[in-house]
Amino acid sequence: MRLPPILMTSFAFLFGVLPLYFATGAGKIGRHSVGTAIVGGMLFSTVLNLFFIPVLYVIVKTLLISLSTRKVVSAPEAEVSELS
Repeated sequence: MRLPPILMTSFAFLFGVLPLYFATGAGKIGRHSVGTAIVGGMLFSTVLNLFFIPVLYVIVKTLLISLSTRKVVSAPEAEVSELS
């Protein structure tokens, strides 16, 4: 569900910046360097957003679930030891 909006936004921005990347005329070098940085950064952030963030979410969710089950399991044992 997240994939189409992410890709549409990223590609729209990239296509909008392509004239900077393929700049000609006066100021070509400056525009090209800015365009290269923007295109490279946007491609990197899109890949990061598509692959790294979901993996990080799964890792954090797994850790939170394991920590919550440890608290639930260890809580009754603590009460029993306090009563004894």
